[in-house]
Amino acid sequence: MSREHLHRATEPASQIAPEDVPECHGWPMRAAPGAWICRIDGTVTRTDRAA
Repeated sequence: MSREHLHRATEPASQIAPEDVPECHGWPMRAAPGAWICRIDGTVTRTDRAA
């Protein structure tokens, strides 16, 4: 029996410069629309732009 091996779609390259990404707990935060999300505890930091 063979199983199909599925992959996620390739995400587009980030338009955010690495030096502009804030860190939390020593790790770069994840970008979300209008916010940054901590990879460790999930803390959300809103940006000043309107969502």
